Amino acid sequence: MAEYKVMVVDDEPLIRSLLEKYFKTDPRFEVDLKEDGSFIMDGPLKTKYDLIVFDVLMPNVNGIELLQNLIMKNPGIKTLAITGMANEGLLRQINALGCLGVLRKPIKKKEFMDAIYKVMEISPA
Repeated sequence: MAEYKVMVVDDEPLIRSLLEKYFKTDPRFEVDLKEDGSFIMDGPLKTKYDLIVFDVLMPNVNGIELLQNLIMKNPGIKTLAITGMANEGLLRQINALGCLGVLRKPIKKKEFMDAIYKVMEISPA
């Protein structure tokens, strides 16, 4: 049984698949995948997640809107942003909103998992 429930939100299927594979290297994680952030407009999350990993630039609901709604509707939720092209102003805005970190694509497994462990405040498997 998984100890930690996480959600990956990214509009690119290859990125979702890659990050899911990274998480599966540690059996403590259970992963849900979403292709955009529109689910957050329905209200608070119905499932309790320990961490949301999200892309900054997505169609429909972008990363900033997703983050603002996540924090407002789910106080205390941990978040980690990933991006391939966000500018520094956007990254500062994400950090100011309370996101615990930002990783730039392409994301390597060790870099990703190290960031996950740091944000989750747990030791590597």
